[in-house]
Amino acid sequence: MSIFTELGLVIILAGILGYFTRLVKQPLILAYIFAGIILGPSFFNLIKSEEVIYYFSSLGIAFLLFTIGLELDLRKFKKISFLIAIVGLGQIIFTGLFGFFLSYFFGFSVIVALYLGLALAFSSTAVVVKLLSDSKDLDSLQGKFIIGTMLIQDLVAVLAMAFFHEINFLSSFQSLFGQLFLVLIKAGVFLFGAIFLGRVVVSRLLNFATKTPELLFLASLSWCLALIFAAQSFGLSLEIGAFLAGLGLAGTAYNLETVGKMRPLRDFFLIIFFTSLGMQMAWPDLKENLVLVSFFSLFVIFGNPLIVWIFMGILGFTKRVSFLTGLATGQISEFSIILIILGVKVGHLDSSLLSLITILAVITILISSYFISHSHKIYLKIGKYLNIFERKKLRFKELMTREGILENHTILFGCDRMGSVILKNLQKRQKKVLVIDFNLETVEKLRKQHTLSFYGDIEDPEIIEKANLDKAKMIISTVPDLHSNLFLLSQIKNKNSIILITCQNVDEALELYEKGIDYAILPLRLSGEYVAMLLDKLGENKTEIDFYRHAHIQELKKAMT
Repeated sequence: MSIFTELGLVIILAGILGYFTRLVKQPLILAYIFAGIILGPSFFNLIKSEEVIYYFSSLGIAFLLFTIGLELDLRKFKKISFLIAIVGLGQIIFTGLFGFFLSYFFGFSVIVALYLGLALAFSSTAVVVKLLSDSKDLDSLQGKFIIGTMLIQDLVAVLAMAFFHEINFLSSFQSLFGQLFLVLIKAGVFLFGAIFLGRVVVSRLLNFATKTPELLFLASLSWCLALIFAAQSFGLSLEIGAFLAGLGLAGTAYNLETVGKMRPLRDFFLIIFFTSLGMQMAWPDLKENLVLVSFFSLFVIFGNPLIVWIFMGILGFTKRVSFLTGLATGQISEFSIILIILGVKVGHLDSSLLSLITILAVITILISSYFISHSHKIYLKIGKYLNIFERKKLRFKELMTREGILENHTILFGCDRMGSVILKNLQKRQKKVLVIDFNLETVEKLRKQHTLSFYGDIEDPEIIEKANLDKAKMIISTVPDLHSNLFLLSQIKNKNSIILITCQNVDEALELYEKGIDYAILPLRLSGEYVAMLLDKLGENKTEIDFYRHAHIQELKKAMT
């Protein structure tokens, strides 16, 4: 069987299994791993070109790290970066220590326990970001904390890989310290060089390349591979080079466009990477280590979140934000697998550990994905038992407390693009408006404009209570999530309130009408109706259209300020 046939089998089977995993709302990573299990030695043993698959897997790791580096925009976390650092580093240290002692308790050597402790401390950025994106939760406070924590884990993982790539554990303590210092110096010099070249030299080349999409893709790929070669020549790993290549372009104007160009290539090689992991899984290892796998899985799924809850509670966050943030950390990361692969490659670890960590990844991703997807529902059921994780003095309390007794007011959930237009109209009509939004920047901007606003979530019972929902004259939701809006409707007891809800399609609109709302807002349909009305009014009168054009430009510029 040729290599092309084998690759074809991998892609076809991964695609078929991908449909099944999406039906049960699981990450596609699991489909790729199961494809490798089926095609590998555990079942049909159809893949023979293991060396080619290995090199393709390496490219998958490289392109994954390259795109993660490209998307690492630290400016988004400026306000809470210090707090994120405390939670992120605290979680890594405590999880790593507990994982180390747990591994040592089960009879692993100090070196192996060190690897396993770190591997258990990292959560999957790829899986969590996808689930947060699906639930429209990326811009919430917990969303930012989750992403920030994941980024800190990624940075620590990259440094750990650099350290383990160079370290000689047979050396004395002084020598080990010297090796660590040398790795940090190397990584620091290489980091500075990558960022300098990326932002000063390569960004200008990309500026020229943007005129031709194919050239932009080629230039980005060349930069990534060049940094990989340079890193290996410098004594650093392939993974370090790829990550720093992305980081070097992270602050440029072309990072997102470059990610878009690189994503298909990255996804293709990642399929090969995760499939190869499945091929390396040995089921006898699972039977022999059932107790070990069970303990490690429970530790990751429940121990990681518990550590985050404690840290965020101490820092003064609400139990809800702490709970939702912590719940997202309950799985093994792709970086954990890469770290173990590196340990096997440099001779620190036995290959059987790779099978163990892959099994852990499958189990923890499977379970935590359900937890993350249903995190709001879970909180509603157990939130009252989580008071132990909440201090009396809360952070961001000034954005959550009620200002006076609200009656006959309008509550506006969500004040982004559509919400800001609605707010402007309500204020023009001198209506008493309370805005509730889960974006901290939006709330602070509204507060500076003396607009009554809370930081909060449409599914947060405490916010619903503070908003005095039963006394509201009008309730408007610009949040286009059916589940969130159904929860909101379940909390409205005042039958005289006027209720306007945003939805995504006609089926949702009809369902909401059956629940008793007064009007369903369908943004795309309303946009079409408005354009049709504008055409009826203006016809083909160029002068009138120019007048509306200039007025629209001025309105958009005001919205930007």
